[in-house]
Amino acid sequence: MLRSAADLFGRHGYHATSWRQVVDHGDAPWGSINFLFPKGKDQLAVEAASLAGRDFESRLRQAFFDPTDVTRSLVSLVDGVIAELEGSDFEVASPIAILGLEMSHRSATIQAACAEVYRGWQLALTELLSPQLGAANAEDLAGLFLSAFDGAAQRARIVRDPAPLTELASRLPQLVKTVTD
Repeated sequence: MLRSAADLFGRHGYHATSWRQVVDHGDAPWGSINFLFPKGKDQLAVEAASLAGRDFESRLRQAFFDPTDVTRSLVSLVDGVIAELEGSDFEVASPIAILGLEMSHRSATIQAACAEVYRGWQLALTELLSPQLGAANAEDLAGLFLSAFDGAAQRARIVRDPAPLTELASRLPQLVKTVTD
């Protein structure tokens, strides 16, 4: 049910995703949602964001199949997201950005959960980059990459074209060089 919620929040946002949709999409019995999430929809969103965050962090770590080639690893991650967006006709998106933007001023718990996911991604990427770039450069590149990546992914979804992500991938060698010089 959490994967269904994360998927639906990523596609439609918090307010446009109903309990009924989550239950139906997750092929779960109706009563299970109240049992599993007694604190309501905010609890569901927080737990779905946490799951989606862990899933993306796992993808991030898998992209570093060759830790000696930072650029290749980052491009691999970008290429995977391009394939996912194109395969879903640009409907699938990270629920973290959607929930964070939609709910940051309405729910402190959802905002905090999304912020924690972003912190986790930055820490994971910094850890992956550090052996090749050193701690300071790794932290700088992790922050720059995640900001550019998140923005490019959102733009690609909005314009329904992978061009923003493709451009980011093509500029990654230059970005890595700039940070490390």
